[in-house]
Amino acid sequence: MFPSNIAGLPTWYTIRANRRGYVARKKEIDVLVAMNPETAREDVLTLGAGAAVVYDEPLKLNTLRSDLVCYPVPFDKLVAPVCPDAKLRRLVRT
Repeated sequence: MFPSNIAGLPTWYTIRANRRGYVARKKEIDVLVAMNPETAREDVLTLGAGAAVVYDEPLKLNTLRSDLVCYPVPFDKLVAPVCPDAKLRRLVRT
């Protein structure tokens, strides 16, 4: 799903990938990559039990629910060695 976004509002992408080649979208989200801190909490709360969440470690989304598989990623620590400029680093990690 990619809505038109002229005003700089949050954007969501839906990707369907599987070994059988299905391409039609499905209602459930199996894996959420939460990159927007403003919507991450709400997005996590709408997931079905057993879904996986990849998120920026400081967001601490794993504290919201115990029925999800959470993968906190330290994006700042990963980007810092290759991007010393703070402004550029912020753009690279989002």
